Amino acid sequence: MKNKRFLILDEKLGVYLGSYDASVFGDLIEDTSAASKRYAAFAGCNPFGVVHGLCFDNTEQAEIFMYSTFSSKTFNTRVVPIDIDADVASVIDIIKSGYGDYTHDMLDFWIDESSETIH
Repeated sequence: MKNKRFLILDEKLGVYLGSYDASVFGDLIEDTSAASKRYAAFAGCNPFGVVHGLCFDNTEQAEIFMYSTFSSKTFNTRVVPIDIDADVASVIDIIKSGYGDYTHDMLDFWIDESSETIH
């Protein structure tokens, strides 16, 4: 049974994928001030090849997060509904729901182009 969940979209950056901090880069970050900052990952800037959008249980939860996290001067975000069977929205779910323009290259990461065939 599908459940109504909610995504955050940015008009330029696309689907909100989640957040991360500099610890994911291990010892590559020398600037200690950067280590304490949190960063947002969107489909348009997807350094990790994420193929699922982070969903929220209701619009209020998504809006509270959105307004407390993203500056309206930097981001042009909105909350949209999506009917899915899981807690996160796959790139296919997002496209089927009519938000394909906001997935950027998420589909490229979803399709496994590797081949074990030796040519």
